[in-house]
Amino acid sequence: MTNLANNETVEVVVNDRGPYVEGRIIDLSKSAAEKLGFINQGLAEVKIEVIDAGDGKNRATKGEGPASIEHVTVEEKEFYEFDITRSLPKGFGVQVGTYQELVNLMRLSDNLKNSYKKNVLVQVKVINGVKYYSLILGPLPSRPKAADLLTEVKKKFPDSFIVDYSRL
Repeated sequence: MTNLANNETVEVVVNDRGPYVEGRIIDLSKSAAEKLGFINQGLAEVKIEVIDAGDGKNRATKGEGPASIEHVTVEEKEFYEFDITRSLPKGFGVQVGTYQELVNLMRLSDNLKNSYKKNVLVQVKVINGVKYYSLILGPLPSRPKAADLLTEVKKKFPDSFIVDYSRL
């Protein structure tokens, strides 16, 4: 992604397209906005270049301004099993991202659990009347253990951060 005002660039991983604000193509993390140099402005005109569409097909596109975003298709034979338990976690976790689309949540949750061999918790948040789902790895018993996991997770999810459950 390139900020058209200053030509600063950053590579980001798109987890979800929300929150669907009219006139916006994408919402970025704070760290991505800082790297693009528009953190104090709030909004910027950007050029988006898709490097990897994520499904093994090369659908790279280049554009400026509003972009058409393909809808996520779900395989007809895509099933997920849930073992849902309400939880009051203690200790620490590593938040990977926040999502609005359940298909993204389910796919990533399954991948995280297999990749990091940790439990995956979902925190439900309501912001301005809209539900969001945060994916958190853990719980972990101490901040140093969470920091070790964060170091590993940041390789694929650079905007991840530690969650202290006692502060929620």
